Amino acid sequence: MRIFTTIVLLTLSIFAKAQTFSWSGNEHIADMSTVTVPINVTGLGNAINSTFGVAHICLYIEHSYDADLTITLQSPSGTLVTLLTNTGGAGNNFTGTCLGMDGVSFLIAQPPYTGLFFPAGEINSFNNGQNPNGTWTLSVTDVSAPDTGTLLSASIEFTNNPPLQPGVPGLGAPVGTYLCGTCTCPEGQAGCDLLPDMTASYKEINQNHTEEPGVLYISNATPNIGSGPLDIFGIDSCFCGGTHVPCNTVCPTGIQLTHVVKQRIYQKVPGKDTLNYYDRFAGTMTFHPQHGHIHVDNWANYTLRTATSNPDARTWPIIATGTKQSFCLVNLGNCANNPGECVANDGSTVLTVPNSNLGWHTGCNLNQGIYPGMYDVYSQNLNDPMPLLNVCNGNYYIVSITDPDNQFLESDKENNWIAVPITLTQQNVTPVITPGGSTVFCPGGSVTLTSSPATNYLWSTGETTQSITVTTAGTYTVSSNCGAALMTSQPITTSLIPANSTADVAVAITSGDNPTCPGSYIEFHATAYNGGSNPVYQWKVNGNNVGTNSPVYATNTLTDGQVVTCTLTSNISCLVNPVVTSAPITMTVISGSTPTGVISISNGTNPTCPGSSVTFTANVPGGTNPSYQWKVNGSNVGTNSNTYTTTTLTNGQQVSCVITANNSCSGSAIIGTSTTVNDYRSDNGVAYPTYYGNGRQQYLISAAELNAQGFVSGKINSISFNVAGGIGDPSTLNGYTIKIAQVANTALAGAFLAPAFTTVFGPVNYTPTLNSWNRHQFSTPFDWDGTSSVLIDICFSNQVYGNAAYTNYQSDAAFTANVFYQADLQPGAGACTATTVSGGGTKRPNMKLDIAPKSTVTSNIITMTVNPSGNTYTFTGSGNWNVASNWANNTIPPSTLGPCGEIIVDPVSGNECILNVQQTVMSGAKITVKGNKKFRVMGNLTIIQ
Repeated sequence: MRIFTTIVLLTLSIFAKAQTFSWSGNEHIADMSTVTVPINVTGLGNAINSTFGVAHICLYIEHSYDADLTITLQSPSGTLVTLLTNTGGAGNNFTGTCLGMDGVSFLIAQPPYTGLFFPAGEINSFNNGQNPNGTWTLSVTDVSAPDTGTLLSASIEFTNNPPLQPGVPGLGAPVGTYLCGTCTCPEGQAGCDLLPDMTASYKEINQNHTEEPGVLYISNATPNIGSGPLDIFGIDSCFCGGTHVPCNTVCPTGIQLTHVVKQRIYQKVPGKDTLNYYDRFAGTMTFHPQHGHIHVDNWANYTLRTATSNPDARTWPIIATGTKQSFCLVNLGNCANNPGECVANDGSTVLTVPNSNLGWHTGCNLNQGIYPGMYDVYSQNLNDPMPLLNVCNGNYYIVSITDPDNQFLESDKENNWIAVPITLTQQNVTPVITPGGSTVFCPGGSVTLTSSPATNYLWSTGETTQSITVTTAGTYTVSSNCGAALMTSQPITTSLIPANSTADVAVAITSGDNPTCPGSYIEFHATAYNGGSNPVYQWKVNGNNVGTNSPVYATNTLTDGQVVTCTLTSNISCLVNPVVTSAPITMTVISGSTPTGVISISNGTNPTCPGSSVTFTANVPGGTNPSYQWKVNGSNVGTNSNTYTTTTLTNGQQVSCVITANNSCSGSAIIGTSTTVNDYRSDNGVAYPTYYGNGRQQYLISAAELNAQGFVSGKINSISFNVAGGIGDPSTLNGYTIKIAQVANTALAGAFLAPAFTTVFGPVNYTPTLNSWNRHQFSTPFDWDGTSSVLIDICFSNQVYGNAAYTNYQSDAAFTANVFYQADLQPGAGACTATTVSGGGTKRPNMKLDIAPKSTVTSNIITMTVNPSGNTYTFTGSGNWNVASNWANNTIPPSTLGPCGEIIVDPVSGNECILNVQQTVMSGAKITVKGNKKFRVMGNLTIIQ
């Protein structure tokens, strides 16, 4: 209460010497309406100014919701000032509320705000020399239902020396005592204005520019070689176009909010260490309230020019133009540390200047500046590139002008430009042809072919315009020459549709599978033939219309047996049949049963012989991404392969395989179910964070959260984010990328984690769909182990100012679950690798993870029968089979050789073995004829496989 007593006493003491003009009555303030009342002023002088003028406006209003009111005052001459807007929240009444430039902030008080407070606009803007006598108009507008109120009284007070803009940080001029006992004036003056002298750096441009076909990138520096700082600040006065508005206003689409800017000029006073100062109007500059930045429009203008005899390069013909429209004034370099960056008028290098580093305000916010002996620099990646349209290779000059609009007071306005010679070598660019419609047309039809901008045009038809219209089939090119160089485009071919032609359309699945699983995302693409320039697509499921007029149809609601087709209607007039329907695709939708394991012998036999090779093969119906562990009698053998081959089996051994595989169909894990949405001005817990023009997010999902939904491990195949109705600005996220890793962390701690990530989606330029789950199918499914936390990393980089994030549904985790980085313009170009964290918390966007869970199953068992070792019979003599002496050990093989037995035919060299009887070789037995030995069959040989 002590503060308010002081305010009221101060108000009364001021009012005692005031001339006050009032209105009183009882005007009802209805919902969504405006009340205006007159305040008649008479008997004053014919001009109000800083010597005598408006000091305070006082109000008495009863209203049940203060923030509904916007109050303005207009002078007889038409000057309009907003006194109050969106002040007081749900509080009641403005009782004895006075407004003046010497007031205090409403933020330190409570309704009904009795006392003296700072207004929304500048009351001292009335004191501009206008005649105060006449009718002043007070307007009270109720901007929202349902609360109403009553205007009871209002008054305007005129005083001597009305208060000027106060020193309130964030609401007006900066505050502080400015001491400089060592400050000196130029040329030895005792007292002076310590003015800046802004120049342009030859060295910066000469050493830091990059040429590419069609564009030139330039680094630009603006040194201050004056005796005082360039010091600017924003006062609490903003405009949308020509309309004065509060400085937190979001202007209508396409209009930039501008902020009134003043320049502070410091003065050296003879015999004093304390500097005086005065403030001057320095225009209105672009202001982004969401970031708190004032941007000095057209701070540096750079052009490509050809020289003339005039020594002033600012008069030379302009070939191309590039402007950085939004600079902040920041000390980014010191002349002393970069010799040659700062240069005096006579061409000498400036390392230090009188009063070097004098200053109090620098940075990218409401208070900015460049100190003497310092310079600001915008490197190549921060400046807008200069487009080089119709520019040939050759010798030119880059001419840079600092503060070309002369917004700021300097000691020398003639030295703020520089001309830097440059030779272009990459600008003889080959033209590219773009057709204005289909290149396939009916007899009598046509298409317009347009060349990309070039210095001149010569078509293969002989025409020399940028565009030509062709009516016949053929191949066309366009050429352009810069000097002696001739560049010719790639050819483009047109064709006429033959008589009796028809349209056609083919449909294919481009994302997803058939057979597929219930709820799986399937994307169909239609390819049109003779579709024309504006084909119409009508998708159908079982003959019923679905989808939109698009060559793409995506769905996750198909059921088993449904038939998908697409009907194409061509706009080509000469077709026999312009309406055609594709061949049908019949969908097979299977249930997501758990995997099973089946093994079989794919090579070899059972029964088998000792030492024989047997190969087993495993099949996994209902499973994907399997791993295998083969077992013999329960002991691990083999490798992680779907086959197992061995020669060491013995009789009675049992072969099986333990298989771990993902279910063929996925389930969905839902992370977050709240219906709360993020504010469009926040990137906290947002999947598409375009409130800034570049961003990176990390979101942590604990294993416990997934385990609670029945998932113990599995392949994560996709992630979806549930977007509400708020569109982002920018609307497309360039280079949108999703990466995943699994980590041991159970919470984040204010910093990005850097595990080994897998990139699962992107980078793509992605435009989210409103009021829908936005699904991102992974290019590489992610194998989650079931015990680690899952870390989702999202990034994009548009390198622009962001103005609004997409609104999505979000929920709070029970732990710190997100960290994020955000940046505007080129500084955020490396968002995907940014390590700086802008914020974090517990919020996450609601997510849906498609997970194919893992199952472990044991196959069927194969019990092996391995016959005892069979006998071996060797023919070593010469002649007939049935002669015992021809056989080793005089043992003739039995007429039927059983499994695992072997006959070896190895007669004496130069002789032969003659089979003169019946011999049968059973399955599993074998007969072997040695190399280069003779074996003649005169009897019967039967081999049973």
